[in-house]
Amino acid sequence: MNNIYTVGPEQDFSTIQDAIDQAVLDGVSTASPAAIDVAPGVYVGDVALVDGVFLYGRGQGGGTPTGLSLALQTVIEGNVVADFAGSAGITNMAVVPTAGVALEVKGVSTMDVLLWRCRLFSPDAHALLITNTGPSLVGGNDLEIQAGSPGIPSVEVISAGTILFLQEGTCSHSDPDAGVCLKADAGATAFVIGPRFAGRVVADGAVVSTYSQFEVGAQPAVSVGGYFANGLGIIQSSDPGGFAVVGAGAMEYSGTVMRGVEEFDAALTLIPKTLRDAGLLKYIPSASADWAGDPAKAGDAIDRLAAVVNGLLNGSVTPGSVLTGIP
Repeated sequence: MNNIYTVGPEQDFSTIQDAIDQAVLDGVSTASPAAIDVAPGVYVGDVALVDGVFLYGRGQGGGTPTGLSLALQTVIEGNVVADFAGSAGITNMAVVPTAGVALEVKGVSTMDVLLWRCRLFSPDAHALLITNTGPSLVGGNDLEIQAGSPGIPSVEVISAGTILFLQEGTCSHSDPDAGVCLKADAGATAFVIGPRFAGRVVADGAVVSTYSQFEVGAQPAVSVGGYFANGLGIIQSSDPGGFAVVGAGAMEYSGTVMRGVEEFDAALTLIPKTLRDAGLLKYIPSASADWAGDPAKAGDAIDRLAAVVNGLLNGSVTPGSVLTGIP
């Protein structure tokens, strides 16, 4: 990027928003993007992302104001809003407001909001809320996401037009027994590769997962009203009386260890028997002779789950529909 704006002590700008505003005056866009290079520190104030602006926080290590493990030295103490057409991103930064949603993606436009090595935390609202109705992609790699209010999900995807993508990192709730860490509403889609979920997951839309761990206390780890697929992961309740998966939606698994009231066999009984009898549920435990120790079949599981996501993206697969063929 040729357009670079610096923020911090003895830099071009003292606030992140001032740097963004100048980039807008200079004609920033996807075709002519700008990098906002932010020095370590705590920056108080709300931030409105715009098309073509990418925020980069300097430094690693230092304090962890939310008590999570990802140590970042550049912190936005305010609410970040994305409402534009185009692309923007945040790298190596924490968004930690004193109140309200940490990052909200809203509006009606087509947009990509790309995150890498970020922490999103809210003490009383969503850490990430997606209401945008345009066909969009939100998410990224190595994220820590957490909310602190018992009745509010850490991440909620309300928009039927947006795909949430999470790779690695953690998505948790301050109440790991009853709190919802991820909720995909009807028509919404979440694709996750490898995160650890500490809290409940609600799939009223579609949640497709590989290499992920779902762990909760006394509540169901995953509640399915739409569609849920998991390959090569663990779904468990850490409470001996807890449930693994419940719901009336379509569910498919491959190479998945499920632990509920007892081990995975007992966990399966918690899913309505009518679903299994009707062929809406396909489950192959990780100890299955036709999967265990066979890298080719493990790779095939990932490929077919990826095909589901592509179908959700291009409209050939309807969230909540009955899907078969995932090994």
